[in-house]
Amino acid sequence: MGLSQYIEAVVERNFRKMITDVPLHQLLIDLRASQVLSDEEVDKLKLCPTNKEMVYDFIKLLKFRADTDFFKFCDILQDHGALTVQEFGQILINEAELRRIADHEQGNQKHPVTADERRANPAYLLRDVPPTPESHYIVREAFVNEICNSLKDISQSQGHLLIHGMAGSGKTIAVCQSIRIVFEQGCFRSHGVYWVKLGDIGNDKLFTVLKSLCIKIGIIWKEPPQNLEEIDAYAKQFFEDNQDKNDILFIFDDVWKKNHYNYLRFAKKSVVTSRFLHNENKLFYQCIPASDRFTYDEAIQVLAKNQNLEDPQVLYDNPSVARTINSCGGLPLAIALIGGLHLKSDQQWKNVIDAIEKEEIGDLPANYEFNLYGTLSLSIKDLDPGKQQYFLLLGVFKRVKIPIGSIMSLWKQNECTTISLLQEFHHKSLLNFIETNGYCILHDLMVDYLQKSHDSQQSNEDYWIKINSTLVQHYFFHCQGQWGTYPNDGYFYQNLVYHAIEAKADVLLATLMADFNWMAAKLRVFKTLFNLQLDLLDFIHYLKKQKKNFQLYQELLDSLRQYESYVDIETMDFIQFLLNSNQRNSWVASRAIEIANENIELDMGCYWLITATNNEHQQNAVDINARYSKKNIENTPWMASKTLCKTLNEVAPKCSNTKYGKLNIIYNDFNETQDCCLMIKDYETSKTIFNLPLPNIRVARIQISPDGSIIAYATKEKEDAFIMFWKVYHVEAKQQLQFIYQDGSKMSTIEASLLEFNSEIDYNICTFVTVSNLKDVTVWKIKGNIICQFGQTINSQERINSCTFVRGSNNLLIWYREMFGNTSLENESRLWLNENRID
Repeated sequence: MGLSQYIEAVVERNFRKMITDVPLHQLLIDLRASQVLSDEEVDKLKLCPTNKEMVYDFIKLLKFRADTDFFKFCDILQDHGALTVQEFGQILINEAELRRIADHEQGNQKHPVTADERRANPAYLLRDVPPTPESHYIVREAFVNEICNSLKDISQSQGHLLIHGMAGSGKTIAVCQSIRIVFEQGCFRSHGVYWVKLGDIGNDKLFTVLKSLCIKIGIIWKEPPQNLEEIDAYAKQFFEDNQDKNDILFIFDDVWKKNHYNYLRFAKKSVVTSRFLHNENKLFYQCIPASDRFTYDEAIQVLAKNQNLEDPQVLYDNPSVARTINSCGGLPLAIALIGGLHLKSDQQWKNVIDAIEKEEIGDLPANYEFNLYGTLSLSIKDLDPGKQQYFLLLGVFKRVKIPIGSIMSLWKQNECTTISLLQEFHHKSLLNFIETNGYCILHDLMVDYLQKSHDSQQSNEDYWIKINSTLVQHYFFHCQGQWGTYPNDGYFYQNLVYHAIEAKADVLLATLMADFNWMAAKLRVFKTLFNLQLDLLDFIHYLKKQKKNFQLYQELLDSLRQYESYVDIETMDFIQFLLNSNQRNSWVASRAIEIANENIELDMGCYWLITATNNEHQQNAVDINARYSKKNIENTPWMASKTLCKTLNEVAPKCSNTKYGKLNIIYNDFNETQDCCLMIKDYETSKTIFNLPLPNIRVARIQISPDGSIIAYATKEKEDAFIMFWKVYHVEAKQQLQFIYQDGSKMSTIEASLLEFNSEIDYNICTFVTVSNLKDVTVWKIKGNIICQFGQTINSQERINSCTFVRGSNNLLIWYREMFGNTSLENESRLWLNENRID
């Protein structure tokens, strides 16, 4: 036995990422429950001093397992609370599938049905569908059968189903049960089901949720989507191009916002649950109302399950039970909570009835004809006082899956105690604890109750600030203020700033927004700057509301937005990114330098920076400084340094983008002398990879393509001359390229005041733009050794001041200037009035 060759190749290729990114210590219980590991193997792995060593030993074990064990491991990764871990699990599955197909086509695959074996596992196809164990839930026959019949129709063709009803009426449970029933009957087995929890979220959070969903499905975007409309367009195009994927069933659970339905219609087969029904829904969805109450028999079944009664007749015969059910309106959530009290005596039942029928004064949930909060309160007060406080604190979390790690921090308890408490709360129906996956879920109505103050001397607002302060303080205690060292549990990095803002923890927020090590850790978690930008945006809005200065953080946000496309996705080196993208005199660069020095002392990395210097021995020099020393940058020699000359009117050499390969630096040496030349050096090796002699030439500008394969330089006859002449060279071929116009004419040199490369390269095609005669914009494309004009030249009636590509796209940003003459001024000078326009 052992992994197939194609799967072993996947493991080897992703070995480094598995070692660094898989939180195996959090997965051991799941791996044991799935029978991937034995008890002895789990105990042995727990003895490993670090997670890296644990993963290393696990991989050695995995290589001697069956292919199905590998896919079970991938399924467990996809069930993890952290988005990046989920995505890595999907990446492993996708790559294994591609390699399996390739090997099968080449005749190398001995067992081409591995994918079918994997699809026999419901965990693979019923993605994120919540568990509904029979020990805890009943099946509402009529309701579930109606949903099942509709699902079967959808499975055969297409369709959309909306299950609507008041909160606590059991919509989610009924849909989960129905999905599993029709799945067992053969429905949705070709491509499975994706379950997506939405809730009361804004457009920004919906964007993040749908972007994650697209990644799981396998959508690859040419350029990262920036808004919901682009996400929707990508999804619709994907399903248009991949018709077989239209068999996927999407469940969007708990949709609140009316406009969110517009972004869910890419799915050809979908189910939505919502507590609201809008008139527009009836045009697109088949609508099934959820009954807001159990039947009497259903309520008795739930109560009997909680008391482990084989014969529920004793409950049927008890008039207090009947009155209790009637008092709470048979609401499924209320019945479940009452069942969790495990009532025995008549007095206990009477106490419950009194609590339900008691008229409360205050902010009670709408649409309930009984004291729902009284029912919730009674269930909580049934706990020991200390455990009550632990449970009440859970209200601080967002309405998402809450991982054990964050709960351990909040309670300041170890894992064993935390799990024991959660099991007890689950047993009392206060929450749903999914122990195998390491998280719990609170019902929305329970969260509403927990977020209210239960002290008459304390307002709801003060209580909310207090519990958020408790959470962030306990997070601090866990990581001792080293925020970037906190383990990624799927909640901390996503929500720390939110909780700090809710706690009005101004000092902590200021610390976080200057802690680039924490931001670097967040970047490694999300693999994008988007979530960090959202944090900054939320903090800026908070400062504005507090009427405090926000300009420093706006500067950082603007920098992240402007240079986002230059982030090295492979290394995720956030500090280096800040050094590359910010001016030396900015607070961002200063802080990045400070943290770089600290990291060097701790042997946590090395960094480089391009700086312009002047000295008496060599004027206008540019230093490429590598790896900071441990002292102040201005007073300390560098651990490695390369000195290059700079060109006329340039402040620094030009660099290629490490996104497309090595860092290559182009510069001009000995300008306007017999020894004048253009040089390209590989930064890492200092090796000269290109040398173009230009004796006695005045070089005015230089440019290099993002991948370093193409360079361009401009010359002019006099220093104050405006006209420049550009030539373009292919670096590897050491060959000058010709410009080919649309009419077929060719030129080896082009007159232009500006030439700029696009920072993005699509399908190995490099693009650049030129501006000639101050009014003519031409886009050029280079493929191989040919430069061809792309499209028509844009002719402007006004002078073009600047022209550049919009980062991350092929769009152009053109800046025009209009001059208004004033003949009364000496030397025909001109006034510039409201002259700027951008297209």
